[in-house]
Amino acid sequence: GLEKNTSTSTGTLTLKDDKEAGSGSLKATGGKYGAGIGGGEYYSGENITITGGRVNATGGWGSAGIGGGNYGRGNYGSGKNITIKGGTVTAKGGDCGAGIGGGNGGIGENIKITDGTVTATGGIYGAGIGGAGAANDAQVKITGGKITATGGEYGAGIGGGFKGSGDVTISGGEIHANGGNYGAGIGGGDYSSGKVTIEGNTEVNAAGGTGGAGIGGGYGAKNNSNSTGNQITIRSNENGSPTVNAVGGGTKKGIADIGGAGIGTGCNSNADTTITLEGKVTITATAGKDNVAIGDKNGEQEFNGLAGGTSITR
Repeated sequence: GLEKNTSTSTGTLTLKDDKEAGSGSLKATGGKYGAGIGGGEYYSGENITITGGRVNATGGWGSAGIGGGNYGRGNYGSGKNITIKGGTVTAKGGDCGAGIGGGNGGIGENIKITDGTVTATGGIYGAGIGGAGAANDAQVKITGGKITATGGEYGAGIGGGFKGSGDVTISGGEIHANGGNYGAGIGGGDYSSGKVTIEGNTEVNAAGGTGGAGIGGGYGAKNNSNSTGNQITIRSNENGSPTVNAVGGGTKKGIADIGGAGIGTGCNSNADTTITLEGKVTITATAGKDNVAIGDKNGEQEFNGLAGGTSITR
């Protein structure tokens, strides 16, 4: 594809459109083990900015559509400092790669979307936007745009890949996030928890995959190494109040006999979960089979003292 890695090329790769009406376009397809835009095999894809145009990027095996290449360990294979400020961006990861973020085993760190129309799809083990493979601490911040993110099997729509946690902040835009089987819509991948903050004037629609929460943890999530589990905050701010629709994932006989929470924990999870609602919020949360709409292993969580106009439907 279009290679950009910090080992052989310093600085920032910026894709912009100077043509009228956004008619400029780029299509990039990674070869075996290479990202569509970003790192080749063993390399990370870092410092990539898209400001306009039509961009279509597809990763090869183990690689992100936009971000890291295959065989990531530590900083290798990571997708770091990726910023989308506009345009129409379509990114698809290869097997074991995120749509936007990490390659196989690589983290998706400091991914920012401020505007544009973005469609991101992870390969198996990869998040739509975030990490891939056995990688932790995917970090994603969205302040605007229209975003559709779909995780591959075991990956979150936005957040962690397989066995990867997700640290996601959303403060603007229209978001549609769907977890792959066993991943949360927004939050953790399979076996992992999520730290999710949703605030301000934004619309968020999130659905967990089989056994995963709509927002929160994936199937079988446990506390992180620092003894924290899912941390979910939904609140209004000076820019407005959020509207959230969260649906827990379904079941699969013999594996995930219980669905995921709408907001909270996934199936077979003993992770601690802290859910905080502040100010004025509009939330519709739907539980997966035999789970809770908003809560954790201890049951439904109730909320008091919220601002007037708040609506919570479950």
